[in-house]
Amino acid sequence: MKKKIFIDTFYFQYAYSGIGTYISELVLGLKKYGSSKNEYIFSHKLSNKINYINSDYRFLRLFFHLKYFIWKQILLPIKLMLNKPDLIICPDYVLPFFNFNTKQICVFHDAFFWDYPENYSTWWGYYFRNIIKTCLKDDTTIVTTSKTSKINLSNFFSNDIKYVYQSYKPNKLNDKFELEKFKVKKNKYILHVGSFDKRKNILTLVKAFEKLIKIDGKSDIKLLLVGKQNVNGNSKVSKDIINFIKKSNLENDVILTDHLPDSDVIGLYSNALFFVFPSSDEGFGIPVLESFSNDLPVICSDIPIFREIGSDNVLYFELGNIDKLSTTMLKLINSKSEKNALKNKGRERLKKFSRKAFVKDFENIIFQKTI
Repeated sequence: MKKKIFIDTFYFQYAYSGIGTYISELVLGLKKYGSSKNEYIFSHKLSNKINYINSDYRFLRLFFHLKYFIWKQILLPIKLMLNKPDLIICPDYVLPFFNFNTKQICVFHDAFFWDYPENYSTWWGYYFRNIIKTCLKDDTTIVTTSKTSKINLSNFFSNDIKYVYQSYKPNKLNDKFELEKFKVKKNKYILHVGSFDKRKNILTLVKAFEKLIKIDGKSDIKLLLVGKQNVNGNSKVSKDIINFIKKSNLENDVILTDHLPDSDVIGLYSNALFFVFPSSDEGFGIPVLESFSNDLPVICSDIPIFREIGSDNVLYFELGNIDKLSTTMLKLINSKSEKNALKNKGRERLKKFSRKAFVKDFENIIFQKTI
């Protein structure tokens, strides 16, 4: 008899971050590679995105949280009663409080809510951490995205914690993509993709870039920063970056695009000189894999998660060290052989993060949970 697995995909339509990619990869992967021994029920289709979470309007953000609460704590329990699944999977930290003895897997993408409470508004952070804790049962299995995240989460939770490497979203370059509209030229810009979160250390990258073009003489190179500037209603990081750009007269050298559709992001990956990831912490680091899939060399800060995901297939610099980052960027600009070697190694590294491998490893956990 087939095991009935219910997967909560509600959050997909609101998530611009890695959680959206995770849900998409899990759903598409299970549909293609999922075991015939399981019957998968998805709560929602992978529909178009709705920007409530990072809206500039506070009432829209509050509306989303109310809608999210109603779904998780009222409508989802009703779905469980009607479908009577053997297992529920919630890929977005939060479980329903009433689960009617249904076995549970919950995906925690990182430990940022607990490691960096100062990065979140006091009320929202308190509410979110407590609703996660309240709904998490002792027998719930936590799945996370990396060994590094598993170690971090074990400092806060006594649950059984397992890690599964997620896959990336493969996209083909759109023939209608126009690089010119971003005021950059092919192989003449450095790329960063990610929200303007404090832990992303984007200002470190901007300062290293300033040194690169003003001291090291690479004035023909641009820096392109792609990502949502207003994160959960907080624009302090983006304001600090914009103020530095103005103070340093970099308005024509550093380009900020805010959030872009996937088709434009893939086009920018495909035409960049290289990608820089200066974060102080990440749960996984999807842009590393997206760069690999577009033959784009990568420079990362020297932190455990990047060592785990990137291995020796990227270049590293000491976290927060502006001079080291600038020197590493200059080295990569001047070495065609280094760039080609990183492209080849990145392509090989991608095999470890295929959609099929992701599904196989996740289903192993499902099997263990439902026997």
